[in-house]
Amino acid sequence: MALIPFIAVFFASLSVFLYCRKGKAADVIVISIICLLGIMESVIGIKQLFGFALSNNAFFPLTGTFNNPGPLGCLLAVTVAVAGSATYDYQERMKYSLTGFASIPFFFLFMTCAFCAVMLPSTLSRGAIVALSVAVCIFMLRETRCVQWLCQHKMAAACIAVAIIALCVGLFFLKKDSAIGRLHIWNMECRAILNHPLGTGSGSFEGTYGAVQEEFFRSRNRPAAIVRVAGCPDHSFNEYLGIGVEFGIPAMLLAIGIVAGCICVLLVKRSPLAYGLIVLAVFAFFSYPLDVPLLAGIFSVFLGAATAEIFKMTQKRWTLAISVVLLAASVYALAVIHVPKEREREIAEASWRRAKYWSDTKRYDLAIEEFSLSKDILLNNKRFLYDYGYALYLAHRNEESLKVLERGALVSNDPMFHNIMGRNYEALGYMNRAEEEYWIAHYMVPCRLYPLQRLILLYLSQGRYEDAAFIRKKALAMPVNASNKLMAELHMEIQEIVF
Repeated sequence: MALIPFIAVFFASLSVFLYCRKGKAADVIVISIICLLGIMESVIGIKQLFGFALSNNAFFPLTGTFNNPGPLGCLLAVTVAVAGSATYDYQERMKYSLTGFASIPFFFLFMTCAFCAVMLPSTLSRGAIVALSVAVCIFMLRETRCVQWLCQHKMAAACIAVAIIALCVGLFFLKKDSAIGRLHIWNMECRAILNHPLGTGSGSFEGTYGAVQEEFFRSRNRPAAIVRVAGCPDHSFNEYLGIGVEFGIPAMLLAIGIVAGCICVLLVKRSPLAYGLIVLAVFAFFSYPLDVPLLAGIFSVFLGAATAEIFKMTQKRWTLAISVVLLAASVYALAVIHVPKEREREIAEASWRRAKYWSDTKRYDLAIEEFSLSKDILLNNKRFLYDYGYALYLAHRNEESLKVLERGALVSNDPMFHNIMGRNYEALGYMNRAEEEYWIAHYMVPCRLYPLQRLILLYLSQGRYEDAAFIRKKALAMPVNASNKLMAELHMEIQEIVF
């Protein structure tokens, strides 16, 4: 359902580019909008960086209008690529008449490119920097004689190669744990794809990831560096592998083929949008641009522009009529299907907020009544399912809680679902089932202490003192992040357990 707005954007872009069958009018419109967006985000970022505005994430000094610096870096990289290419193209076309009013577009594009390029490093987005670097390399190969120059200056070529390697190493060590964590996520996704080459279904990414990671750590001991960075990511951090996990290898290859084909078409037509699409396509290897509405919208526009160029090659006038009809159909579908569903979701979320209020005030009977009103609408919302299942557990309705939490465990890779399921099984007297749930929670994210604490208490209640001592030793040997108050408190509580 969330795809419908972007389908509408795609067909709207397709219609505009088809209507402008000659000239660069559509390109000028899109390039101008991207430049204005880049300038706006840069200004907001500067204000956040110097303390004149608040960042949207307390962990980062600047995020623009996004929740973290990654998407901001991607938008700035797209702006630099598009504006830079357009600057070069404009200069080539107008090199004999860059005076008076004719120089205004040139300087606007040039200053936008320079402004966003200066701001890009402050985001510390390695994916955006790499994506822009790839776009710049392709631009240099196509528009200059750099290959011929490098062949004639072998020493300079060697120095450039060393600089590139040093840059790559520097980007890795810039945020080493994050880089190792990203590699680990890709490893888990590749394992999931190999286990399910035809995919596991839409919306199943987190559940599949959790199961694969549990098996990975359960099978044998892993290096401490991997254990330390393993977590429960909300996103795939690689759009192509994410598609592969949910829809299989054929869909992943099709997605890569479509994007590569669109890039080739725009490059052949010498459109500056080609380099913006290259940035988005490369950035998608490192992050999740399709989950950011603005970036997904820009991506839809680029695909629409490329599709229009393909249709123009046919020289058929009916392509414009078809695109307009499809645009109207997608907007109609958005209005008829998505809007009522969105209204239902808003009502359900309002009921969810009331339920959380009653749960926080320990009025679990009222909380459960409110939760039940939303359960059919928010059936795939992992946070709702956790809140609902936890409220049922606190109300001692353990069997009902298990049903809700089991559903949550299918759509989430958060081990807390299994921790609360273990506590439910303890309350029902099924100690073996509780033990297994705690072990699942531990292997899903082995750097967390809570499952080990529950195992220690469970073994002590059964008189299994040797097992409890072994788990206690294992827990106390784990490194503790001093900035994580909860982890430090759990470590202290485990130290204070007396046999």
